[in-house]
Amino acid sequence: PIYGDGTAKRDWLYVDDLLPIIWKIMEMEGVDGEVLNIATGKGVTINEIADYILNTLNKPKTLKRHVNEREGHIKQLIGSYKKVEQLLGWSPTVEFNQGLRKTITWYKENREWWTKILRRDSYRKFVKSWYKGRLQLRL
Repeated sequence: PIYGDGTAKRDWLYVDDLLPIIWKIMEMEGVDGEVLNIATGKGVTINEIADYILNTLNKPKTLKRHVNEREGHIKQLIGSYKKVEQLLGWSPTVEFNQGLRKTITWYKENREWWTKILRRDSYRKFVKSWYKGRLQLRL
């Protein structure tokens, strides 16, 4: 489900950008205790993500389901990577749509693996508890 009206923005970083900088930070001297944001500095709404996925999969937008906003929901979470850029010369290289397209492809190619997880009783119990009955799993 999409919480609220779907206009909440998040900063999405593709894993191929994350792992190299994590290793670099772990090997760097003098950053112990420093706060280093690894981000893109760009916000994408939840609606934009849902629409992109539905369009990519040729699915109708009627599959989008909005539920009540969660208590304490933050409308916008966008990080700044400027400190990491200054210290290590790092900046994200994978554009959001490129990363999301790669993620969709991975899920399409690995359906057997992730559907096993969805069928587990432990996962189904978690979903029921977390969403308090507002979400039904369909395979």
